[in-house]
Amino acid sequence: MTLLQRIRKGEDGILVIGNHHHILQSILDFDYSAGKALPSVVGIITSARKAQKLFFGSIEVLIPCYKNISLVPAKVAKKVKWMLNIQSGRRALDSTIAFFDAYPDALGGHLFAENVPELHATEIIRRYGKKYLIAGPSGVGLLVSRHLKLGAIGGVDISQIEAAKLATKGSVAVISTSGGMTNEIIRAVVNAGKRVSFAMAIGGDRFPVTSLIDAFVLAESDPETKSIVYFGELGGSDEYGIVQMIKEKKLTKPIICYIAGIIDEAFEEHMQFGHARALVARQGESARAKREALSQVGAIAQETFRTFLEEIEKLPESADFDTVTNIQAVTNRQKS
Repeated sequence: MTLLQRIRKGEDGILVIGNHHHILQSILDFDYSAGKALPSVVGIITSARKAQKLFFGSIEVLIPCYKNISLVPAKVAKKVKWMLNIQSGRRALDSTIAFFDAYPDALGGHLFAENVPELHATEIIRRYGKKYLIAGPSGVGLLVSRHLKLGAIGGVDISQIEAAKLATKGSVAVISTSGGMTNEIIRAVVNAGKRVSFAMAIGGDRFPVTSLIDAFVLAESDPETKSIVYFGELGGSDEYGIVQMIKEKKLTKPIICYIAGIIDEAFEEHMQFGHARALVARQGESARAKREALSQVGAIAQETFRTFLEEIEKLPESADFDTVTNIQAVTNRQKS
């Protein structure tokens, strides 16, 4: 059974480290709109309170809070499969180590903070990069449509969750280095009449825990994913790993991609664009070079964002759209 299949079987229990009301409420709204009987958030690590009041549909629920991970009772701990770490970048390493020490059989997590010290990020990769699926540092998280919303991915308001059709099945994987663009591409897929199978923002910091290659392998191995849409940026050489995998026929599903950053060619010197990795440091890291390399092995790598969106529209329709019946209850709660 693949990791995504395990999630679809119900392995969705989230232990949150830190507190962010809007992100947590959006996860519960997703859970409710997807027809779950209970919230996926099972506990929060924070010293501020004994419980966090949230809504599950129109009903108030109290999510238990604990001062540290060791105080999570066994009946809650047995449900935990995922870490949502929304502490600051400088605290992320220690709290991540504490989580996986306590839950070695967990499936993964999400590091929300950006600017995690590079020594800390590389230590997290050394310890956990090959064992767990971890989105970030710096991003919006991981989504398995209808089953798991780990972070701000897809939006933090019920109107965004509804517009992105997060509570329905789909067949298009969305992978991006950018958190904001992950959400934009999800919406683009939906606006084209398709649905997302899963989505992941690998992270905008220099050292993401899960590599781009591992994210593509996840899509390739997923029976429900029929095609992959990828948004990348100038800087780094991860895309050349994708090129090699296509050559070796380890990636066989259709890939539509857009590599942002051609504007860098307008400057006399290479410029830093947004994310820590979005800087051309050596030959071959330009947006144009990576687009051309991907095109040469059969990926559809578009020159403009408009034509990128047009290619998404050409993808086959997603099968088995679901009728979601619980969105309206959440919408009514927000209006009242």
